[in-house]
Amino acid sequence: MWVALPLTLYVALRVSASVGLLRPGAKRRAKRIALLVILWLFSFPLLVVVLHFIGHPVPRGELFNAGWLADYLLMYPQWVGLIIVGELIAPFLLLDIASLAGRLVPARVQQWRKVLASVRLVLAVCAILYVPARILIDTTQVRDSTVTVGVKHLPGGLKNLRITLVGDIQVDRYTGESKVNQVLEIVRRQNPELLLSSGDVVTGGTNYLTAAEKVMCSMKGSLASVAVMGDHDQWSDPDAIRRFQVECGWMFLENEHMILHRNGKRVLITGLTHIYSNRLNEAKLRSILDVAPEADLKMLLVHQPAEWLIRLASERGYHLVLAGHTHGGQVVLHPLGFPVTPSMRETEFYSGTYTVGSTAVVVTDGVGLSLAPIRYHARAEVTTVVLSGE
Repeated sequence: MWVALPLTLYVALRVSASVGLLRPGAKRRAKRIALLVILWLFSFPLLVVVLHFIGHPVPRGELFNAGWLADYLLMYPQWVGLIIVGELIAPFLLLDIASLAGRLVPARVQQWRKVLASVRLVLAVCAILYVPARILIDTTQVRDSTVTVGVKHLPGGLKNLRITLVGDIQVDRYTGESKVNQVLEIVRRQNPELLLSSGDVVTGGTNYLTAAEKVMCSMKGSLASVAVMGDHDQWSDPDAIRRFQVECGWMFLENEHMILHRNGKRVLITGLTHIYSNRLNEAKLRSILDVAPEADLKMLLVHQPAEWLIRLASERGYHLVLAGHTHGGQVVLHPLGFPVTPSMRETEFYSGTYTVGSTAVVVTDGVGLSLAPIRYHARAEVTTVVLSGE
């Protein structure tokens, strides 16, 4: 958070300087407003630091559950501001470089600076209008995503198999009834034969276990419903989460295999537990895959889409790997049009559909939230995969 302070100062002061250049009489006022905005955006982390130094530290969990008043006055403005800054840094730097280049023509330098100041202000206004609107849509609206995946030599009896992947519902006070109802409506509308959950049905603690149970018990696949453990499930109450899903009719796989039958063909689902607090290693995964039964279609369901795990599954002939965990990056900036998100540091498979050898990889953006109470360019989604032959 504090790393963003100098970047925020840079953007705010460049905006105020642009106002001052175009309207000299408003220069001081623009600078005061810029500094007040910075103070507002960083008031929440500043409060946390002050409380820490006076002997009243605030646990991370309480930051995420500070209450709606704190959300709308402090948390949401803070995140909106940081994203606006993140989107403006690169173009502002380019404009500053262009300003330096303008000194090569001294007679036109002042006119050139005014042009760049106007461009800077237009970009700032566009970001201020666009970012909050995009956050609102991506955070509150659940997209119904359908992708067609081609599988080589797919038997006719398995063509058009519909698989709906629900990931990272993370029921909490942010993923409330409205958002959950969108998920349930999408699943009902898709009417999948296979319904898969890549884990993380709650965000943390045990306060929302009853709500999560109601959600999971309200949807099913006509052929089967299969779930695996997620990071937040393990940090909450894994036994309770496992138990209520099984009681609701879900098959809960923990480094196990199951065989289903469709039109006389065998479908293998391998469910893995690969999470921060219970990681697989290559030797363990090989031992699991060594005993996988033969099937006409081989699928692997896991919470975290680790690169080495996916490549090993591809080597073992799995046709499809399905995962969640990344939230599609959750907050994805686009400096100069290129996506940038912390999730890229963890895995290259952070959102959408990929191909590794002859294996299709589908990573859903999921529904809920972690760390930040918003999404940006990573809209909440439920993903349905329809299989076709190649």
